[in-house]
Amino acid sequence: MIRIAVIDDDQLFCAECERFILAYSNVNKTKMDVEVFNSGESFMDFWHLEHQFDLIFLDIELYEMNGIEIGRILRKSEHNHQVQIVYVSAKENYAMDLFRNRPFDFLVKPITQDHISAVLNEYLLEFPQEHLYFEYVFERKNYKLLISKILYVQSNRKKVTIVTDDGSFEIYGKLEEILEKQLSALFIRIHRCYAINIQHITEFSFQDVVLTNGERLPISRPLQKDVSEQLLSLEHYKILSRSGLNES
Repeated sequence: MIRIAVIDDDQLFCAECERFILAYSNVNKTKMDVEVFNSGESFMDFWHLEHQFDLIFLDIELYEMNGIEIGRILRKSEHNHQVQIVYVSAKENYAMDLFRNRPFDFLVKPITQDHISAVLNEYLLEFPQEHLYFEYVFERKNYKLLISKILYVQSNRKKVTIVTDDGSFEIYGKLEEILEKQLSALFIRIHRCYAINIQHITEFSFQDVVLTNGERLPISRPLQKDVSEQLLSLEHYKILSRSGLNES
């Protein structure tokens, strides 16, 4: 699911923007959750309660805490470079101020369904798996983890180890079921015990792969031909290229 925030002190605009997003979601069969905020302060309060977003439509001319200030806080103070910001304004002369916050796009009011659809199309093209989450239970609590952060998963008898950029943790389950039910097509099985996220490959050969954390994992002999063909296929090669990763 893609989590989207609409932040504008114009309630009519918020309702219209939300309607356009949900219409796009319905037509394109893409799950989108929309939260509306009528001030920058209410958005930041919600954000600090760990309610993070993938994409935000942010009005520049907000009272008190304006859109440029919110963008600066997210990028500089919060060090968040994952959330994509679409600035919205009735004016067009904000280019240099917005540039420092690295916005995803800029829309000039009034907006239409076509404007919103174009932004969402571009977002899905640019971030094909960023809105996908791996959901799991750990110590009786429910958690969500961006699939893009998972480097690989490893089978360990009745448990599965999830290895991420920030470390690893174990959950109960079977690797086959996790791959089938939750993980995207970007994961491939390289071994009886391993499935890797191909966006985290930095090098690969017929015998093994090297991931972005420096780990080298073996490709089992029965799977070597199949894995090699998958990694060299046009579809996967394009994904690797978009990630800035090269084969060796």
